[in-house]
Amino acid sequence: MSQDEPENGSVLSKAKTTVEVLAAVVKVAGDSEDVRAAGKELGKTALTVTKLINNALLPLAAFNYGVDKAKRYFEERFPGEMAEKIKNVPQDQLKEPKASMAAPVLQGLGFAHEDPALKDMYLGLLACAMDKRRVTQAHPAYAEIIRQLSPEEVVALTTVLTGKVAFPIVNIQLVDKRTGGGTYLYRHLVDARDSHDMSKRIEDSQMPAHIENWIRLGLIEVSYIRWFTDDAHYKPFDDRPELIRARSQESESQKINVEKGMLERTHFGKQFAEAVSMFDQKAIEVSATSKEIS
Repeated sequence: MSQDEPENGSVLSKAKTTVEVLAAVVKVAGDSEDVRAAGKELGKTALTVTKLINNALLPLAAFNYGVDKAKRYFEERFPGEMAEKIKNVPQDQLKEPKASMAAPVLQGLGFAHEDPALKDMYLGLLACAMDKRRVTQAHPAYAEIIRQLSPEEVVALTTVLTGKVAFPIVNIQLVDKRTGGGTYLYRHLVDARDSHDMSKRIEDSQMPAHIENWIRLGLIEVSYIRWFTDDAHYKPFDDRPELIRARSQESESQKINVEKGMLERTHFGKQFAEAVSMFDQKAIEVSATSKEIS
């Protein structure tokens, strides 16, 4: 047995068919201290999950079995993580997810299971599709949206979709005083802060691309013909390092123009956040370089 092979790897390695794989997973889980510690209620939920996995999920995930890491994830960790996601759903409210929803989610999990932020959204979406009370929120497009997000942008996106309805945003232009023509020095600048120290501003050269990605996906809208009438919303930008650098370029012939705007989440974006459990997972564990938008 290799060093990174699980203790019960020999049991799983003998499983050939989907049903046999499932039986092996259940046997391994039943022998683990983690499952025993979870208690009887989680055990009842796990039985329901076992049926759902057998009937709907593992067959759809089979195509991922050519990738060793994905195969091991679906065999060893997925059942327990899925059980944890739906442990608070009443038994009579659980249902098998539609194949049109489960298939793209499982495909996404096959590639993203090593990225905690993306994996959590996929599992949250699948849990939503299994809950009769919330199943209408589980739009088929959401799995594709997760696929088009990077792990690095999830924290900021979570802030935008679960925080205030609207945020201030600006463009910074260097304008020729004579002709009125200008050059954009910074596009879609937001007041990004360190989530561990909100007094610390963070510069992120990728944020404009992230914002345009969220616009493209229909999660947010950005307008520069609408803005907050209270200038206090834009006061924090005066101390942003980007604007300080831009002002250093002013001269007799050139000036800096700050174009005020507004970033708003869409209804589609809010429903996406609900479906993938962003509101439940707002306190995501992040590194010291994580970003919040204020």
